[in-house]
Amino acid sequence: MRVEDARTFGDAASRWRVLPRRDGEAGRIIALVSAEADIPPHMLLHPSRCTAPVARARQIAMYLLHTLCSRSQAAVATAFGRDRTTVRHACALVEDAREAPDFEQEMTRLEDRLSRDEVLAEGRRHAG
Repeated sequence: MRVEDARTFGDAASRWRVLPRRDGEAGRIIALVSAEADIPPHMLLHPSRCTAPVARARQIAMYLLHTLCSRSQAAVATAFGRDRTTVRHACALVEDAREAPDFEQEMTRLEDRLSRDEVLAEGRRHAG
């Protein structure tokens, strides 16, 4: 990321630095999805839609937080600074995209990696 970009997206970067301490599950999912998509993590929290690849990565992260961590759509929306209806739309898009075998395989791989994550496992133990 260029220095100019860091200044432009400073507010989102600040939110990213705070989010993992407040919400380890969301932080882990954002970190994994952003690494897999080769997108800086703070871009998933950026208030604008950004580019299509960033929007898609954000939708996947929202879906994973909702499904793997049993978060309500309203809670996911709060974590990403979005509206609940945006999360509902993201989840619907990802569910529809899972019908494609390649995308389904990629999602299964992400879910498997996250299911082995200690922070997420700890969160599921406390939730259950």
